[in-house]
Amino acid sequence: VQATIENINRGSIEVGGDISAGSIINMNSGGSAAVGGTVFGTVQNGPVVPLGSPVDISGIQSTLEAASAALAALTANSTTSVQNGNQLVFDAQPGGPQNQAVFNVTAADVFENNSLAQMQMNANGASQIIINVSGSSMTWNNGMNQVGAFTSNTLREIVVWNFYEATSLTVDRNLNGALLAPDAHLTNSTNIDGSVAVASFTQRGEVHLPTTVVAVPEASSLVLMSFGLITLAPFLRRRIKR
Repeated sequence: VQATIENINRGSIEVGGDISAGSIINMNSGGSAAVGGTVFGTVQNGPVVPLGSPVDISGIQSTLEAASAALAALTANSTTSVQNGNQLVFDAQPGGPQNQAVFNVTAADVFENNSLAQMQMNANGASQIIINVSGSSMTWNNGMNQVGAFTSNTLREIVVWNFYEATSLTVDRNLNGALLAPDAHLTNSTNIDGSVAVASFTQRGEVHLPTTVVAVPEASSLVLMSFGLITLAPFLRRRIKR
């Protein structure tokens, strides 16, 4: 970790390697910092403890990649439409034993469409909402914002944005819902209200972590995937309140 982390407001942190010189981590909640390497920087308001075992990065990577691929393979049962000329509406039609709504969209159509001003969700009672987003890169810095149900705590906990092809993501708007992109580098400048699992992260905005649990098909069975903030690169550069 090479960063000034102003506040970790809930929970603890695990670092597989070092906390670099000049880095400051403030455990505002009184949680602990479990460190596998050496603390050259400063950990405030919480104890530093040894990391119990080396972090299996390859295992985490393969698990996330398998989960992303499994979600991407789900059959879409829900659609989007443009209403009032500039509002993109996700219309969930949930089904199956998990009461899942599944969308297939492209990064260009949703996040890089300059004709859109708002993004809205009709959840229609869905228990889980999977939005599979194709495209190797995405830069979201136009004037479109998520509104209505997208900004509710209830929806944030059941939506997963699955960027299954992405290697580069730039988010300059408030994203609501979990972000899963196991092979991507993510850069943000505004809040992400949902869990984050990416290959590496340059963090310039807050990340808020509601619980995200989604059923992921694996072979013929279902497993539950729950993730918070996971990055797989050796350095996490950020200045945040979390």
